[in-house]
Amino acid sequence: MFTIALFILSLVDCAPHRMRKAVGEEFTIDLVSNPSTGYSWYIKDYDKEAKHDNDAVVLVNEKFLSSYEASTLDGSPSKQLFTFLARANGEQTLVLEYKRAWETVEPLKTESYIIVVQ
Repeated sequence: MFTIALFILSLVDCAPHRMRKAVGEEFTIDLVSNPSTGYSWYIKDYDKEAKHDNDAVVLVNEKFLSSYEASTLDGSPSKQLFTFLARANGEQTLVLEYKRAWETVEPLKTESYIIVVQ
């Protein structure tokens, strides 16, 4: 029964979010994060140093908002914000993984976003 529950949870976790954006529009994806535990969100297969000339969507900023939910306790969650620019017409899938950068195990959580730029 535990295996079935895990399988269902992973299906819910992987359902993609769909977004429609106009060329030139900036948008933000915000996710709850707890970097004090070593866990943060990472964009899967995305090199921040690359130019991404052929991508419909490009990352323009990433930051953490501390004191999420007005909590100042050590170890409390914060928000991690990813700001993107819809640069060109097309469709792009962004996969964000919640993991520790140094671990080689599967991510704790995964969120997928299908971005349609028109």
